[in-house]
Amino acid sequence: MRIVPALLLCLLTVSGGAARAADWSLYWGAEAGLLLPQGERNRTGVQAVGRLGLQAARLPGFAAEAELGTTLKAAQYRSSDLKLTTLAGYLAWRSAGRWYFKVRGGGLWEWTRLGAGRASDGGLSGGFGGGYRFDDGRRLELEFTVIERNVNMLSLSYRF
Repeated sequence: MRIVPALLLCLLTVSGGAARAADWSLYWGAEAGLLLPQGERNRTGVQAVGRLGLQAARLPGFAAEAELGTTLKAAQYRSSDLKLTTLAGYLAWRSAGRWYFKVRGGGLWEWTRLGAGRASDGGLSGGFGGGYRFDDGRRLELEFTVIERNVNMLSLSYRF
């Protein structure tokens, strides 16, 4: 899963001038989500995520996105506090129109704190949702993301 940090590094090193010259556009956004551990008696947590995206005018609807997230309020999983820090890279597609559908897939690396234990792991991640495009290019999106087998996230994001 070393491709996720490499994708993030590539997105961060693209300058605004080079992006404009190649008909590329760079965007960023902020996201707040509910961390949803599966199973009985588990409690929802709150996650904050920053997003950086890159899209080309020649590939309308498609974008590469990098995300960095952290837990603001711990979730409860099997009677222990669950906190996640995530670094992810996705290929996303958005349909045309003011109201749109979104689907994405990619890789995610996570650092997990469950009670007193700590672990890190990587794997595949994906999600789907929808959003609204404002006239000036801003977007508001509602999305469901599978972080791992037992943890999902329902989030609201704002693209600047």
